[in-house]
Amino acid sequence: METKNGLVSKFRASIEVGGTDKSTSTTHVVNFQLGPQAVMFRSTSPPAINDGDQVTVAGTTSKGLFEALAYRNASTGVTGDSNSIAAVIVGAIFLVVGAGGVLGCVIAALRSHKPETLLGVAFFGIFGGFGVYALRKFARVRQAAALLGA
Repeated sequence: METKNGLVSKFRASIEVGGTDKSTSTTHVVNFQLGPQAVMFRSTSPPAINDGDQVTVAGTTSKGLFEALAYRNASTGVTGDSNSIAAVIVGAIFLVVGAGGVLGCVIAALRSHKPETLLGVAFFGIFGGFGVYALRKFARVRQAAALLGA
């Protein structure tokens, strides 16, 4: 995890919409330059960043692009991060369902002596894996926000 700061230039904003006919999700994506560094920030709400603002971001660099997880806008005093409470709730649910399912399948396999019941371990293991991924991502965003004092 690292931080970058500077004056925002070449600010561009876009919105990604996804989902089904019953529910949709919106992601705000902003790209900008901090000096020579290209930065991308994604969030469920629009960030309070504009051209000319003095901004500090925390995140990681991947293939030359700095992927910000949190920001502090010194020009406006606004801070923000890319977390959504829904992701944490879904992550926790997937982790609990996955762990419970794995445990239930192992107990069923031991009681029935049928190894095919262990196939459920793989199925529920995938649920648990998604839960761990979502909660790990949440923890990384919290770490980035803490670096900025947000």
